[in-house]
Amino acid sequence: MNRYVGSILLVAALAPSVSAAHESAAETIRGRVASVSEFPVPRSGVIITWVALELAQDNVDGRRQLLMPFLSEDQPQPKVGEYCVFTVHVAEAGGFIGRKVVPQYKATLIDTFDCGPGGSHGKT
Repeated sequence: MNRYVGSILLVAALAPSVSAAHESAAETIRGRVASVSEFPVPRSGVIITWVALELAQDNVDGRRQLLMPFLSEDQPQPKVGEYCVFTVHVAEAGGFIGRKVVPQYKATLIDTFDCGPGGSHGKT
C-alpha cells in the first residue's frame, strides 16, 4: 500500500507565536483524520502558520483538533479518511490557523505522523 511518513520540524525558536519550551511531554495518539482546514494564506517564516486537523481518536468520543505547521503546499500532510499515528505535545500556539487569525491558546501540536489507508488499526 502507498504509505508516507511526514516529519514536522517546529521552528519554535524562530517564531514568537509558539512558546520556546514544550508545555507537555510528547504522547502518541491514533485515529482517523476527519477534516483538514484550508491552507493559510501566508507561509511560515517570521510567524508560524498552521493547518488544523480534526481527529476521530481511537476509543475516545468526539474529535480532537491538532495543529501542523504549514511550510508549503507540497509538504506531506494527513488526508481526510486516512488512519494515522501522531506524536504530539501541548504548547501555546496561535496566529494564522487555516484562513483565520486565532489568539494564543494551549493547542495540541503535531511533531511527527505516519498515515496509511489501512483498516481500524492503521495496518496496510
